Amino acid sequence: MNAAHETTNIGITVLLQLNLIYPALLSGTLQTFQRFACDNTTLNLSCPENTTLDILLAKYGRPGKKKGQPSPPDLCPPLGRQTSPDPKANCNYDDNNYKILQTVISACHHRNYCNIQVSPETFSTQDPCPTTRKYIEVAYKCRPETFINRIVCQDSLLNLKCERNFRLAIYNVLYGRSLDGSIMCPQKPGIPEEDCQASFATEMVMNKCHGQRNCVIKADPNTFGRPCRPESLMYMKTVYTCVPRKILKVEYQGQTAPDEETEDLLASPAIPQKVSVPKQAQDSYPASPTPRPPHLYPDPPTPSHSGNVGNSHSNQDPYYNPNIKP
Repeated sequence: MNAAHETTNIGITVLLQLNLIYPALLSGTLQTFQRFACDNTTLNLSCPENTTLDILLAKYGRPGKKKGQPSPPDLCPPLGRQTSPDPKANCNYDDNNYKILQTVISACHHRNYCNIQVSPETFSTQDPCPTTRKYIEVAYKCRPETFINRIVCQDSLLNLKCERNFRLAIYNVLYGRSLDGSIMCPQKPGIPEEDCQASFATEMVMNKCHGQRNCVIKADPNTFGRPCRPESLMYMKTVYTCVPRKILKVEYQGQTAPDEETEDLLASPAIPQKVSVPKQAQDSYPASPTPRPPHLYPDPPTPSHSGNVGNSHSNQDPYYNPNIKP
């Protein structure tokens, strides 16, 4: 092996800034949080450093009592001349759900923190229940914004590490070659460039490394197969970051290491109250501390060992433009 190849086998970090899509595989491993705030108060949302708010749902109003069910707890008692809510009245703003969501997105989406003054005037031009105190409830994730790009050549080891109370979050993995090639792992003389990638590389690395504090994986055909011609020199390009373990779902937080503190998710001022979301598609949350759990879109799929899932399994988000740096 020549000197150029020897220098690339130790692993190379490349500075890039690309407009990448936000993989559904990563999104499906992030914890969903929920907060509510009453009229005449401020809704405060925040995420840890280097992560931003990803607003999933926002609803404003006050639901009435459902037939055969007890009245919901009165977490927003009346103020001044306001009256206690009529159990039979439905003060939901169903016709304004889109406007309510857009109001929260405009104030909070892709920001590290935000504050919204809660009142009927903030979310609508008409108040169907002017004497009833209402509330806003918001569901969101904290998603990483800055990623690192590492390249190792075929048969080399990729060694990823995070500091204590942080875990690996895999964004995207390419194993094989692309038509753009890689100056870090050039083809042998006389071998033409080709476009060939293992379709399951992202999933493979996620299953081994995602949520771990440390991870070592070998970029070789025994692990990823051989998507390219036998004479081609393949490489692995991994885009990842280290995130606070508390923004991941519990099953991806890993075990607490001896040098780590046991973090109380609810005690952290940067992270709001946790909502448990089942892995399978659900139409609503289970019971939560809010008066009425909001209706949410199902979470994206989490990693699994299916052969047809990988780099192509993603959701395009035109507003998501992460930084990729060394």
